[in-house]
Amino acid sequence: MNQFVAERLLTPTNIDVTIAHNGQEAVELCRSQEFDIILMDIQMPVMGGLEATSHIRKLEGFADKPIIALTADIQDETRKKALATGMNDLLTKPFKSAELIDKLGSYLAIQA
Repeated sequence: MNQFVAERLLTPTNIDVTIAHNGQEAVELCRSQEFDIILMDIQMPVMGGLEATSHIRKLEGFADKPIIALTADIQDETRKKALATGMNDLLTKPFKSAELIDKLGSYLAIQA
């Protein structure tokens, strides 16, 4: 559901969206494609977002790529784990369109 919402919110922007259905798929996509930014849900099947981020950070060209965590968990411990794993920022679900665009805009030049 979150993938659908994020994709729909980004449709009016000039961002091309690629969806991974789990963390392992996200890692595989990053092995074969380049991305300007990654929105990574922390809770995913097969491989969670924290583990996937650790793998992605080791890939060539992804050491400094912006990765924004998506999570419903607003605890400070979750934020600390996300940042320690290599995520750059965190967006709490549910999020509003303006929040998503603002967060992405802080890393990319986008127009809604």
